[in-house]
Amino acid sequence: MREAHRRVRALPVPAETKQRLAKRLLAICELSKRDLGPAATRLESFLIELDVLILDTQSAGNIAEGD
Repeated sequence: MREAHRRVRALPVPAETKQRLAKRLLAICELSKRDLGPAATRLESFLIELDVLILDTQSAGNIAEGD
């Protein structure tokens, strides 16, 4: 969870997007206090979404036109 919080803070996205992601992460943290299994599943999905967001953000300018 600590790594997920760090990754959200470091994202090069608008503040509104960071806020939305932080709220989702806090909801996962709250769920983990009650039911670790579903929280772990949601955290895994959240991290995959962050990876996709990071790849889209970092590589968007590296694609040649016409590709």
